[in-house]
This record gives sequence, structure tokens and C-alpha cells, in this order.
Amino acid sequence: MRSSSTLHSLTRRRWSVSRTDDEARPDADGIAPNNAASSIEVSANWRQSDQFRLLQPQINAQRVHVWPFDEKVPIELRLLEGDWNRTVSKNRHDYFEIFVVCSGATSFIVEDRHLPMQPGDMAIVGSTLHHSTQCPPHARARIGALYFDPNFISGDGMAFGTEYLAPFLDQDSGFPHVVPAATGLPHKILDLMEMIQEEMPGSSTLARLAIKTYLKMILILLVKQYATYASGVDSFKQQQHALESLQKFFEFLPGRFGDMIHAPDAARMCDLSEAEFAAYLRQLTGCSFRGYLNQYRVERAQAALAETNHPISEIAQEMGFCDQSYFGAVFREFTGMTPLAYRHQHRNVPARYVAQRAM
Repeated sequence: MRSSSTLHSLTRRRWSVSRTDDEARPDADGIAPNNAASSIEVSANWRQSDQFRLLQPQINAQRVHVWPFDEKVPIELRLLEGDWNRTVSKNRHDYFEIFVVCSGATSFIVEDRHLPMQPGDMAIVGSTLHHSTQCPPHARARIGALYFDPNFISGDGMAFGTEYLAPFLDQDSGFPHVVPAATGLPHKILDLMEMIQEEMPGSSTLARLAIKTYLKMILILLVKQYATYASGVDSFKQQQHALESLQKFFEFLPGRFGDMIHAPDAARMCDLSEAEFAAYLRQLTGCSFRGYLNQYRVERAQAALAETNHPISEIAQEMGFCDQSYFGAVFREFTGMTPLAYRHQHRNVPARYVAQRAM
């Protein structure tokens, strides 16, 4: 483990202004790498990944991201690079997430809210809300993210285990997900994230104990920060109930999305009234039935356009659009470009990086 002097040195080095003139210049694609006034360094031990290529393929038909955690140490830390022209689809996940913006500017999108973030700002999100991050035009951002399975804390046999998780369990529509750098809290939490990284992959009993201890220290800081929001887990339970109620529909959709599907049929499939079905679907996805179905079809069409040579008219039919013009209009609504333009832009992207919705 680090000595206090080493940690102090790391802290002084990391939280410093590090912009250069070269960083402000756009690259060949017209993207300004880090156009914010400052950036934050993290240790070289962090695994660096392209955010879109890492996360997008792991989002399933229910718009749920699934992370392949190590069963013994269900924690992952990543330094993620994102840019303005490739935004990960809004998704939710069963694990909990904390991230700090290390460089560049981004917006944290939670359901229909857009929360601007600058270097040093931190955000947290639980398992019930669909979210993503989005860079402003012609910009990049780098974030340090910590993902963890809540059972790692709540399932350790301690009666008060879930109390550590209160800020993640009760996130309503007004929850303040972003903690500004000026509070000093992101600084403290990033230091603890570094200490977790130092002990990864947790090969020994002592290392695993240290990882859990540092994570609990992070969670205690968050509990104090969000004390006024730690009133219960009602929103979490409501979200889980909605998900269970629509399970049959989500299992049906991947193999039948090209069929003529109507809201009343989907509601009957789930033994719900049409009003109940619509309410649960909007609660889970933020969309109406037609909006969710169109978005799902467009995402599958994106994969087909990038991976195959099939004519656009054929792809439109396969996705359930009887009219190619209507398909083009819906596709442009969700992607900002025509199907042909999308194919030209993405034909050279490896298939494994294209959004997959086959689960």
C-alpha cells in the first residue's frame, strides 16, 4: 500500500493545470483533444479504453449494459476516451458507477437531463436510470470510471451493508448526480480510486480486503455528501418491478422486431393493460412504445448497414419498415444522417465495434 508521503506527492502532481498550446489544436478530424483549462493525470496502472468501442457492444436489447466482473473482486477501473461523434447509447446497468472527468468537457445525460461537467467534476449513478455521456461538438473527453457490483458490499454479511449504498439506491428525477470539483470531494474519491487500482487485480486475501476497505471509504464519503437523499429504496424497487413486468416483451423483441408489433399486443403478452404497459415502458426507457421500437430497429439497422452489403431497401424491410422513405426519415431522426451516409461513414469500423442488440 502507498505511504502517506507517496500519496501526497501523487495528489500534488495529478491535480494541476496541464494544458499546452498543442492540446488546444484540433486533430486531423477537427477534434480538439482537451480544450478545457485543466486536466487531471492518473497513474499509468489504469487500463485505457475507447469508451464507445468498449461499452457499446455490451448493451443488450433491454438497453442494459452488462459488465463481465471477476467474481472474487467485482470492481473495474478504466480510463475512458470519448469524442463528440461517437456517443454510447443511453443504457442502465445492474452495477453502480462513479466517474471523474479527467480532461475535456462532457455532459452527463441522465434520462432527459443534460448535466454539464468539467475536469475535476464527479458523477455517480445507480442501476435504475438510463444514462450516457456526450462531448460537445469537435471535442474529446477522458474520464476515470469505477464500476462495482453492489453485492460486493451489501452481500458481505453485515446488517448495515446497504446503508453504504444509499446514494445509489434512491436516485429520483431531481437527484444531483454531479458533484463539482470545487467541493473537494472528487479529489478525495479519485485518490481512493487510485489506491484501489494499486491493489488490483486483488489476487491475495490482503489485497481484496484493502480493495473493499477503500471502496467503503469512498461510499462513506458519498453517504455524507448525499445524506438528505438517503431516505430509502422505493425508486429502486419500482424500477425492478417495472422490469419484471415487461420481461416477456424484452425477451420477445430480439427475434421478432421486424414483425408488425402493436402496443396492445405487447401489453397482452405481459398480462398488462395498455396503460400499465405504456407507463412501465416509459419508466424504464423514457420512450413511448413506438419511440422505443423505432429506436431499437434503427440500432439494428446501423449494424446491418455497417456489416453487410444488403441494399438499403432490403434492410428497411427486415427492420419492419414497409416504406423506405419512412425508414430514412426515422433513421435520420435518431442518428442525424441518412442511411447511405451512415453506411459510407462506418463501413470500415470492425463489426465487433458496431452496436449489438442480439441478446
